[in-house]
Amino acid sequence: MQPPENVAQQHPSMSPPPYEHHFDSYSLVKQLEEGGYTPQQAVTSMKAIRKLLAKNLNVAQQSLVSKSDVENETYLFSAACSELNTEVKNNRRIAEEELRQQRTHLQHEVDILTQSLNQEVATLNDTVKGMYNDRKQAVREEQKAMDSAIQKISYKISIDLTSDAKTDIEGVRWILIWRSVLGIIFMAIMTLGTLRLATYEKQRKQEEERVRKAEEGKRRAEEAKQRREEEKQRRKEEERRRKEQEDARREEERRRQEAQELRRQEDEEELKRYGPRSSASDGGSAAKAVDDVESLSAN
Repeated sequence: MQPPENVAQQHPSMSPPPYEHHFDSYSLVKQLEEGGYTPQQAVTSMKAIRKLLAKNLNVAQQSLVSKSDVENETYLFSAACSELNTEVKNNRRIAEEELRQQRTHLQHEVDILTQSLNQEVATLNDTVKGMYNDRKQAVREEQKAMDSAIQKISYKISIDLTSDAKTDIEGVRWILIWRSVLGIIFMAIMTLGTLRLATYEKQRKQEEERVRKAEEGKRRAEEAKQRREEEKQRRKEEERRRKEQEDARREEERRRQEAQELRRQEDEEELKRYGPRSSASDGGSAAKAVDDVESLSAN
């Protein structure tokens, strides 16, 4: 955007028309006079206002931009932006194409490296397998040689041990025979002693059992005798009780007979004294006499 002082130097067709402010001085003077100003004061105020307005217009013309300048600048900025956008797109397309070519080249190199690496790995695997098979074969041969040497040593050791073991076994066998004989003799002696001891213990137990049975028989005889004595005492006691009961029964019978005799005598005396009475009074007196006799017998 160009400064305002250079606007007049542009081409006439591109420069904006000059701005003129139509200031109504007469109307302002009249309004001031109506407001109370004198004509001289009104004219002086109008001139001052016109100068201030002209000064402000000059400042506005120097600092502001016209609408045509703004539109021109906007058009130029839009054109520059469009050109920049086109250039950025072209640069981006070129960069993408270069990146695509580089990626294709890198992919091709990676494929080549992968193939060479796979070939080297396969070769290495074959080499390692061959070395492993060779080592395995050598270990087998060493194992076979070691097994044959171990078998030879084992055979020699077994022969030596067999010859030595036979001698030792013979000596041990004679020792075991003598020990077995001594053990059998000792066992026979122990068996005989055990049998004699068992016989003695059996006889002693039989004697103790016989004594115990004799004592048990004596104890049972004493218990039987004591039971018989107790039975006799019990029978005697029962006999004595039975006799006492018989005596009591006889005594009661005797008392009853005496009561009857006494009642009969009283009845005879009553008959002699008062004469015969009614059967009811006789029955009542007889019952009373019987009750008296029973009370006396109970006492």
